Amino acid sequence: MVELIDPRGDVAPYTRQLASALAGSGVDVRVVTAPFVHGALAPAAGVTVDERFHRLSGRIAKRRVRAFARLLEHPFDALAHRAAHRRATLRHYHWLPYEPVDPWLLPSGRPRLLTLHNVLRRSGMLGSKRYLRALGQRFDALVVHTRAGAEALVRAGLPAERICVHPHPAFTHLRSLAGRAALPAPLASATEAPAVLYFGSVRPYKGLDSLLRAARQLEGCELWVVGRPLVGDLGWARALAREIPVPVRFVDRYVSDAEVATLFARAAVVVLPYRAIDQSGVLAVALGLGRAAVATAVGGFRELGEEFGYPALARPGDEDELAERIADLVSHPQRRRELETRAEELAAGPLSFAAVARTLIALYERLGLPSARSVETETEA
Repeated sequence: MVELIDPRGDVAPYTRQLASALAGSGVDVRVVTAPFVHGALAPAAGVTVDERFHRLSGRIAKRRVRAFARLLEHPFDALAHRAAHRRATLRHYHWLPYEPVDPWLLPSGRPRLLTLHNVLRRSGMLGSKRYLRALGQRFDALVVHTRAGAEALVRAGLPAERICVHPHPAFTHLRSLAGRAALPAPLASATEAPAVLYFGSVRPYKGLDSLLRAARQLEGCELWVVGRPLVGDLGWARALAREIPVPVRFVDRYVSDAEVATLFARAAVVVLPYRAIDQSGVLAVALGLGRAAVATAVGGFRELGEEFGYPALARPGDEDELAERIADLVSHPQRRRELETRAEELAAGPLSFAAVARTLIALYERLGLPSARSVETETEA
């Protein structure tokens, strides 16, 4: 039995799709997580989902109240997880919510793995070599999404043989939802001009300010900003938008999966002007829905762009080049179609969950998980 453990549900779509891919390859897998408050999730075929964490706080709708309640509930859940009678053959953790403490509360059974979704953007204590070495010693292997992330861990002193690299797979689970929901109300008056989409929570490292300055050079399109800040409001962004010659439309609320599918289906270009990142779920959605994308050449964006020719890349901090890349795709439908085709090929091939599952199964077997093949042989005997 493999447990994929996402205590706060931070990467819920990811863990469920990965679990389904593992189950499809013959692995007995269970997702251990918390209630998901942001709407219905696609079912994980062949997978048991155990909402063992944050059973009370995880159902609170108000974000700040939920965060405080989780802080109170989490230590009890972590201790209960440690004392659970069910014994998994292998535990694979994702996004430990209180990382400086959680690794020391884990069940003692081995092997156990941790996927570090955010190596490159770490700073302070969480990015120090001493901390990363101590964290790595609590696990039998660390999984990262980029070669640059693996190199950072090696520089911190972790053995290279205990680090597994696989790219972030494409999110294809929204394909069936395209067209099932209308565009969010602020976009109802949008024209038929190509839409340039910035999507996701607004944080300084995601570079929305850089995109808004670059957009002063755009024409013949609309800019859609769909996301809300974790702190404050978008007053500063709306002020910058008044200096842009094309329409800028804001949707500063959570949007459902059906709305996400409709947004991406309508978008001509998805833009990720990030200053630092390992890899992004937004790019995974763009890949899974076959959309053209422009991203800054940082972290996993750069690695994918250089290896696979997707997404189109602009130098980080170069707003003129960012505007040039966007304008090129806006004004040349054929180039957009080439990137769309490339996205579809990658989502069905090297960036599929099935491909990632094969990589992880090889790692699991190396750490002692019986292979599906050997189990089948024993059953036949």
